[in-house]
Amino acid sequence: MVNHRERLVEHHTRGEPSSSASSGDLWTLRDVRDAGVVELVSLGCALPLDEIYLKVEVPPPR
Repeated sequence: MVNHRERLVEHHTRGEPSSSASSGDLWTLRDVRDAGVVELVSLGCALPLDEIYLKVEVPPPR
C-alpha cells in the first residue's frame, strides 16, 4: 500500500506453501521508507521509492 502523506510503502508478502496447511496463511509486513526499494520477488523486479514517488509532492514531515 502506497502512502500519500509520506514516503512509505507497506509491502505485504505471503509465506511459501509447504506441507503444513497454515504456512501459506503467514503474511509478513515490511515498511519501506525514504530511499528504500520494494522487492517484488515473484515478479523478478524491484521498485525504488524514488520511482514510485517521482511526480508526487509529499508534504514535509511534522
